[in-house]
Amino acid sequence: MSTRTDRAWMYERLDSEGYLSSVYSDAIRGFLDFAFSNKEYVERKTVGPDIVLRIRCRYRKCKNRHYTIRDDMELHLLRHGLVPEFWTWWAHGETNVTYPPMGQCSNPIEDDDDVDGCTQMVLHNLYSANSFPRTWEEQAPNESA
Repeated sequence: MSTRTDRAWMYERLDSEGYLSSVYSDAIRGFLDFAFSNKEYVERKTVGPDIVLRIRCRYRKCKNRHYTIRDDMELHLLRHGLVPEFWTWWAHGETNVTYPPMGQCSNPIEDDDDVDGCTQMVLHNLYSANSFPRTWEEQAPNESA
């Protein structure tokens, strides 16, 4: 799953009769296998005696901002689909994706690979810095306040 043409399934969630496409549901499971296999992008969280693995959720409303367990993310994606224009899975371990030629343009196009790498690094660090826990610890009232 490394080229744009391999990803037509991402926006064909429903079949011609309006039911969930088996191609889409199988491909979502493949995407989740890929994402959870990249340990660098998986958050490990201890919940009671268990260790929970979570990744950034690609559901339209979550938009890669929230970490989600696999079952919840699969449910989100099967019910609602992926966020639009999600061709490179940079928050899930994919880098240097090459796309097939899309056609010709009469205007020159500048291609600066360093900017893409820089942008990817900044976005990765931005999301990492803003991942807050969803649970809050109860604090005792401040007597002197």
